[in-house]
Amino acid sequence: MFENLNPKTRKILLFIVLIAVGGMAVSQWGIVPLREKRDGLEVKIRRSRQYLREIMTLGDQYARQNTALERMGKAALKRPAEFTLFSFVESLAARDGLRKHIVFMRPAQKRISPERTEELVEMRLTGVNLEILVPYLFHIETASEQVRVKRLTIRSRQRDQKLLDVDLVLSALS
Repeated sequence: MFENLNPKTRKILLFIVLIAVGGMAVSQWGIVPLREKRDGLEVKIRRSRQYLREIMTLGDQYARQNTALERMGKAALKRPAEFTLFSFVESLAARDGLRKHIVFMRPAQKRISPERTEELVEMRLTGVNLEILVPYLFHIETASEQVRVKRLTIRSRQRDQKLLDVDLVLSALS
């Protein structure tokens, strides 16, 4: 088929084929890899921006937590020197009418940093009704001594649904 063509047409056809093959080669080995690399970099940029937003959010949360911790630490310094979480919780329970519901109170201490200690009191109450429990928890959380409810588990009794069994962990920084 190509033998019937004159030499000039053959050269032109060969030139067109070489240009087409060269164009495909440049496209295949040059343009396509560059596009894929650019697309991959765009994905990495999007991910990095999202990570940056997350890190900034975490930084803000850390700053708020650190400010709250400093405020609690300053409030802890204002407490009387003889303050103990155990006696505070016990006296508050007596004042709010919960002393007879206390099954046990277990004090503990946990070192948070070289200068900070967290005082903990684990407490179990049985047969408490909600009308007594809620004011007690309110008094704990709003006390000027900066005492917090760290963990609270409430279970209703099977025999009397109005009565509750409560496990509390209370904490104060010192």
